[in-house]
Amino acid sequence: MDINVGMMGICLGAPLMLMMFFMKPGGRKLIFFLLMGFVACAVSDRVNIFLMENLEHYSAKTFTTYYAPVVEEIAKMIPILIYTIISKNKIKNRIAVGMSIGVGFGVLENVFYMITNAAKISSVQWIFARGFATALMHAICTAAVAYMLGMAYQHRKMYITGTLAAFTLAVTYHSIYNIMLKTDWSGLILFLPIVTYAVIFYKEHRADIKGFFKNRALKKDKNAG
Repeated sequence: MDINVGMMGICLGAPLMLMMFFMKPGGRKLIFFLLMGFVACAVSDRVNIFLMENLEHYSAKTFTTYYAPVVEEIAKMIPILIYTIISKNKIKNRIAVGMSIGVGFGVLENVFYMITNAAKISSVQWIFARGFATALMHAICTAAVAYMLGMAYQHRKMYITGTLAAFTLAVTYHSIYNIMLKTDWSGLILFLPIVTYAVIFYKEHRADIKGFFKNRALKKDKNAG
């Protein structure tokens, strides 16, 4: 039987959807957007296949550089765009919402690649690349879009330009990552999403981190005294 991303998305998403009804609103919302990531992955897969079957005179490198990032970032951005408009930007923790969509996209894509390329998965680098780099790259791109759309919506005159800027940033980041994977710098570029994630994590939890080290310093001084 020919396995496609949509079928796998239903199998993985159905239990998560049923679990949503037993969760608190905050967790329910993140699971919902995770499922939207599944949908975005399935839709972009169909579009990418259509383009590959109908476009001429392109290489795999050209497609992954110019076409795939555009298709995938549009698919991931649509749920955020719709929700931002409907909720009038009343989205708490936009970065978490955006990352949920990106993580859902990356998880479904990883599972599909693992099943369809099981014979080729023989290195720790491949597992590291898919789990800690590529999937994280999808999450970071969508988190950036969610954050920028929220900022743009607060200034209505900038909403259109802000949306285009967010989309351009995500596609550029995605394209650079895909390009570098095809070069001799592929091992180094795998750390780009991890470093970016560390920066975002510090920004979101800066106060907690400073408080943690401050408390440790106070306890150390108290014990020394």
